[in-house]
Amino acid sequence: ATHLTTAPEVVSTPYQPVAVEPWEAGSGTADLTSLAPGESVPVENVPTPVYLGVPEEGDPAAVAGEWAVDLKAPADSQTADVA
Repeated sequence: ATHLTTAPEVVSTPYQPVAVEPWEAGSGTADLTSLAPGESVPVENVPTPVYLGVPEEGDPAAVAGEWAVDLKAPADSQTADVA
């Protein structure tokens, strides 16, 4: 006869997020011209930390130049159903 048993119970702790402050909206730029693959720079004038960079296996020339970022407020993201 075969005796089936269950695995020992695994006690889990419910997830408690800690970074729950809403971000602030802002617009800024980042110049990727002098970056090497794998490097990134912060977007200037955006109150929430945002970084842009060249992918590790990427071609720096393909993304060279100044990039603009327009970070919307949390309410805008929720309205657009992307938050």
